[in-house]
Amino acid sequence: MAGHRVAHATLKGPSVVKELIIGMALGLAAGGLWKMHHWNEQRKTRAFYDLLERALHLVFGIFASNKQM
Repeated sequence: MAGHRVAHATLKGPSVVKELIIGMALGLAAGGLWKMHHWNEQRKTRAFYDLLERALHLVFGIFASNKQM
């Protein structure tokens, strides 16, 4: 039993290139998700103000047509 050898994993230091690549990939993924979120919020805001502007045109259009009568 004492003569059996067990294979142990050898520990190496951190790979700088591998960490840089993983960091850049995670950064690009997070940045892409943030941009998609920002574009979605921008689309909702633009839709809200377009709807508000159409409602104002409708309301003031009704008032303008009543004044002419």
